[in-house]
This record gives sequence, C-alpha cells and structure tokens, in this order.
Amino acid sequence: MIKSLKSRIPDPLYKEYLSSIRSISLLCRNIKCDKDKLRSPFFMIILSGGLHVARVAIKYIPDDQDLILIFNGCEEWEKRWAHSNLKFSGSISFPYTLPHYLIINFLLQTIKQPFGLIDYDCFVLNPEYFARIRNISLNNSFSSYYGYKNEYMDVVFPETFILFINQPVIAQIMKTYHVDASEKKWNEIHENVKNKFIEAGLSQNHLIESYKNFFDTLRVIMALCVIEDKNFYFPELFSQFETTKIFHVGSASKFNKVAKPWDLRAAYFWNKALEQEQDQWLASKYFSKYGHRSTNDILENYLKVKQKWELDFVNAVDRVLLSRF
Repeated sequence: MIKSLKSRIPDPLYKEYLSSIRSISLLCRNIKCDKDKLRSPFFMIILSGGLHVARVAIKYIPDDQDLILIFNGCEEWEKRWAHSNLKFSGSISFPYTLPHYLIINFLLQTIKQPFGLIDYDCFVLNPEYFARIRNISLNNSFSSYYGYKNEYMDVVFPETFILFINQPVIAQIMKTYHVDASEKKWNEIHENVKNKFIEAGLSQNHLIESYKNFFDTLRVIMALCVIEDKNFYFPELFSQFETTKIFHVGSASKFNKVAKPWDLRAAYFWNKALEQEQDQWLASKYFSKYGHRSTNDILENYLKVKQKWELDFVNAVDRVLLSRF
C-alpha cells in the first residue's frame, strides 16, 4: 500500500507520510484490544506522570463506552499500575513520548470506524454527553463540545479536548488531498491545498487560529472539511472555562511548569489530585519523581493573573475530585 502511494504523493509529503505512518507503526507496542469488537471507541492518550489525573477522568466515563488507553512514553511500572487499577477496554503502548498528531495519524490509518479522542484532564460530568457527541450524521466530519470561531471563514472549528471523528469521511479527505493530522506551517502546505485555502479566506497571515502562526493538529484536515461541506456538529457549545457540565483543566503535560496561567491550572490540579489520591504508593512515586508543590502557593500565583476565574476553577476542582468515587 505504501509503495503504491508514492506515485500520487509529492516527494516531501511522501517522506512525511512514511514518517508519520510506517515509523509509528513500527514503534507501537502491545496493542491489547480487539479492533473488530470496538463500537465507537474513545481513545485517551496518557503521558508519564498523569495516571492519577486520568483515573479521575475515567471515573466519569460510562461503563458502556469503549475506552482505549494509549500509553505515550509511560514507564513500565505505570502501565502495570494502570492495568491493575483503571477501568478500560484495551490499550496501546508507545515506548517514547510522541507528538499527539503522530498518534492521531496512526489511529486514522488503523481504526476504520468513527472514534473519539478525550484528553485525560477533561472531565465529562454528564455521562449522556458521550452518546450525544457520537450522534453525528454520515456527512459530518467532527463533533465536539468546544469550538473556536475563525472570523475569516466565519466558521466555528472544533477543539480537540473531547472530539469525535468520522473516520471514513476524514480518510477520504486525506486520500483526496494527500494530507494528514500533522502540524503545518503555511509554506509546508502543498500548493493545491494552499490555493483551496486562499479561496476560502485563509492566508499566511490569516490562519485558523489567529493566535498561532501554524496549523495545529488536525486543522488542515478540518479546513478542507469546511471546503468540502463536511460539516462540524456541536451537540452543545461550551466556553473553554465551562465547569458545570464538562470541565477541561488544560495543559496537562505542563503540570511541572508555572510560567503561564494554563500551566498554573495544570499544576494546581495535578498536585491537588495527587494529594487526594487514595493509592499512597502512586502518590509517593510521583511526588518523589516530580516534587510536591504547595497548592496554596500555586493558587496564589494563579489568582494574581486570572482573578476572574478563581471561584469557578477552584470550586470545579474540588467538585470533580470529591465526587469521583
């Protein structure tokens, strides 16, 4: 299959295709799930140091929802702990920490049915929201509860914190335009695709997300979905600061940093959740490796820069942690 594609994909894109599909397939270890038995599964990518956070998120996922954990560079002891303590339908393991877009590329090539992605710091407080986000039409490409409006195209694009992907539709877009989920600078996009974007209102200075100078993960595909009238579906559309129905902390991988407001949120939740972790062995392992920061100190720094969010955020953290069992 890979050889036959070379004649249809320009050389630079072909090399990238090999990198993102063949190489990641070789890296993949221990696929412990029966793909043929999965029904609209959700995949949760977990990084080393995040098991106790993922444990909270998993508690809110209903029993009838297939969930596959992807251990992205986790240590062997973390995977053993997860298999003994967490509830999930199967797992995939990568020995190194890979960018999310490479793993998503792998899933898009491997899972031949619609599937979902959920961040391990995204807490869906209403279990019915899983069924609702899966309820997309054949012509929908993505569904989500979060969105970002692009003024140039006058379109709300789905965020990826919790995202359901109509894989057959996306696979056709990828095949037609020879694209994938990778992050892209404007000058890295093939001219044919670039011309389509210009017609739709995008340019080097007017990208999908105005605060970024590149197309983030899946954004190239999403823009092409708009062009091809493969609509997005939002069962409900929430602000990124929503805390009552869905609560997304954000920047989960940056829990050991405190340079930005989102980092402070992640650091506060990581430490607070670990302080309340019932498995003291796990808490000891993580505190020993990453250190233990005072949640009061983190919160004080957070409030200095984002006072208007303090009450909702702090209350949401307490509510999510207290009601998880």
